[in-house]
Amino acid sequence: MGNAGDVIVLLLTLVAGVSVTTVLSFLVVRNFSVGLGLLSFLVISNWDMPIWPTLLAISGISISLPDLFTICFAVAALTAPAQAHKVRSVLAPLVVVLLIYAILIGIVEHGFGTAMNEARSWISIVAVTFWLCRQNIRTHYFTKAFEKWLLLTAVGVCLVAVIHIVQYGLGNATSGTTDEFGITAIGGRPITAVQAVFLALALMICIRSWAAGERSQLYGAFALALSFFILITQHRTVWSASVAGLVFVFFAIPSANRVVFSWSALAVAAGGYTAYVLGLFGQLANDIGVSVTDSRTYEGRIYDWVLLIDRSVQSGPLTVLLGSPFGGGWDRVRADGLLITYMPHNWYVATYLRIGLVGLILIILAISIGLLRASRHGRFLYYAPLVSTILVYAWGYNVQWYVFPVLAYCIFDLARPGKIGKRKLTVKSTRAYAETVSVEQQHRT
Repeated sequence: MGNAGDVIVLLLTLVAGVSVTTVLSFLVVRNFSVGLGLLSFLVISNWDMPIWPTLLAISGISISLPDLFTICFAVAALTAPAQAHKVRSVLAPLVVVLLIYAILIGIVEHGFGTAMNEARSWISIVAVTFWLCRQNIRTHYFTKAFEKWLLLTAVGVCLVAVIHIVQYGLGNATSGTTDEFGITAIGGRPITAVQAVFLALALMICIRSWAAGERSQLYGAFALALSFFILITQHRTVWSASVAGLVFVFFAIPSANRVVFSWSALAVAAGGYTAYVLGLFGQLANDIGVSVTDSRTYEGRIYDWVLLIDRSVQSGPLTVLLGSPFGGGWDRVRADGLLITYMPHNWYVATYLRIGLVGLILIILAISIGLLRASRHGRFLYYAPLVSTILVYAWGYNVQWYVFPVLAYCIFDLARPGKIGKRKLTVKSTRAYAETVSVEQQHRT
C-alpha cells in the first residue's frame, strides 16, 4: 500500500510539474515580460531560498522550481516565432559544443545524474540566453522593458533588505545574526551577493536615466537609495563592481551632468564623513569598517583557486585546454584540514575548470567582440557599465544563470539604431531603424 501511495504522489507531482511548466512556457512565449518576471522572482527570493527543495528526482537528477523555469525558457525559445532581428554568433555555438562534450564525458565517467546535477547552472545559462536571443532585443520597446525589469527587481531587493534588517538586524561581512531561538544561523548581511549586484546594475540604469532628463528627480532619489543599500549590505565584491560600473557611467553621461554628478558625489561623501565623525552611524560605521579591513574570506578564496588550478594543470594539457568533465565535484582540503565541496567563488576559475582554457577564451572573445561592435556604432558606453559590473562581480562569485541575461543582452544587442553616442547614418542603418519602428508598431497593436 505504501508503494502504491508513493507512485500516486510521484504521478501527481509529475502531472503538476508538467502542467505548471506548460502554462508558464505558453505565457513566456506570449510575453517576454513574464520570463523577466520569473527571473525577478528567483533574484528576490535568493536570500530566503538559496537552495530550492527537490520536487522530483528522475534517473538521479533532482528537479526543483528553477529547473522548471529553465525548461520554460528552453521551450519558449524553441517555439518562439521568427523575429525581424536575428542574433547570429559563431563563438556561442562553440562554447555550447564544449559544454556538451564535458557533460557527455561526465556521464560516462561519473554517471548521468551526477553529471547533469553539476551541469544544471550552465544548462540554464544556455537556455535563458537562447530565449533572450529569440526576442526582438534590438528594439527600443525591449530596451525600456529590460531597464524597467532591472529597476523593479532592485525595488523588490530593497524591500527584502528592509524586512531582513527589521527582522534580524544588520551585521557585517564576517558576522552572523541570530534567529528567534538565539542561534547564529543566518548571515549578517540582509541580502545575498547576487541580490546586491542587481542593485548595482539598477544603479547604472538610474544614473544614466537621470542624466537623460527622464524623471530626473525620481531617478536621482532612487540612485541615492540604491547607493545606500549597496553600502550597508556590505558585499565587498559588489562595492568593487559598482565602482567599475560607475567609472564608465561617468564618461557615458553628458559633460554638463558630469559636473553635477561629481559635486553630488562629493556632497554625499562629505555628509557621510561628517555623520561618521559625529557618531551618527553608530554600530553601522564599525560594521562597515570591519567589512573593509577583513581580508580572510578573500584569502581563503585565493587558496581555493590556486589549489584547483594546480590540480587541473597536473592532470595534463587536455584538461587544461578542454576542462574536467561535469560530475567530478569541487572537493579540496583547506589549510586547516577542512574538506570543501562547493563550487569555487570565481566564475572565471569555475568556467576554466569545466570547459577549459579554450572555453574561457571563447567566452571572453564573445564579450570583447560584442563591445567592439557596439563601439563601432557609438554604443560602447551604453553597455560598458553593465558589463564591467558583472565581470568584476564574477571575480569574487559565480555568475548565477539569472544574471546572465544582462550580460547576454549587452553582447548580442549589436548595431541597434539609437541616440546614444555618435553614429554615421547609412542606408543600412536607416533600413534597420525602419524595421525597428515597424516591429514596435506591431508590438503595440
